Amino acid sequence: MFKIARRLLSSRQAYVWPKIAEDTQLLSKSLKDPPAKSRMVILFTPRSGSSRLCGILTDTQKAGQPGEVFNPALIPKVAKRYAATSLNGYIRALLSSRVSGGIFSCKLTYWHLYQVFGSPANFILQVQPTHWVWLLRRDIVAQAISMSRMHQTGFAHSTTADARQDQDGQDDLFHYDAFGIAKMILSILFLERFSEALIRRHSLEPLRLNYEELSQRTAGEIAEKLTKHLGTQPDNSQPILANHRKINSQKPSYLNSDLIVIMHFLWA
Repeated sequence: MFKIARRLLSSRQAYVWPKIAEDTQLLSKSLKDPPAKSRMVILFTPRSGSSRLCGILTDTQKAGQPGEVFNPALIPKVAKRYAATSLNGYIRALLSSRVSGGIFSCKLTYWHLYQVFGSPANFILQVQPTHWVWLLRRDIVAQAISMSRMHQTGFAHSTTADARQDQDGQDDLFHYDAFGIAKMILSILFLERFSEALIRRHSLEPLRLNYEELSQRTAGEIAEKLTKHLGTQPDNSQPILANHRKINSQKPSYLNSDLIVIMHFLWA
């Protein structure tokens, strides 16, 4: 399976920058401030709690405005906001304009990094991160089920007061697809393996976090841990909101046995 993944990576075509209308005035406004010297990258796997983590970091106003600004699907929209007509110009605009507390931060998966930059070395050279966070989820089966649920229902997390009612409605749309879940497990393993290789190859020392740990901590505790990693302190006078509620679901008893058979088939 990982040999197939390597072949897919080796066959990658160069990322084509989207067509963005030139706007000299808007671009100049985006570049008016000097680029942030402190730059944090959150490397993550899907459904690992990154949305809650980034929401908390944004609320601190001391840890940048982390978002998926290097997700190829989102780049055209964000680049248009800064009138960035090239990747280099885009990075420069982000480092100047998307800053909070003097810090630029972003989150991305290994696949996003590879799609846009071609290699971790190019990403590190162009963005020059000063701090790294590596976020994953220990229960990979629950993670894959969560991915399957999101893809089927379009329902990632709830920020509403009636989250229980919202979830009940989405449960009717979700069905367990053991084969699809098994493939998602393999995709997560792919991201984990290549992310760890990136960390080793470039001698990085990331703050390692996991979904299960974050689920047991308050928003304030998470903010304190991350700002300490950055060498700053959260503003305790400002409330930190934790609006993202996880969606719970029970996997049927037959799912694990199905996955064992399917994983064996896919892994072979």
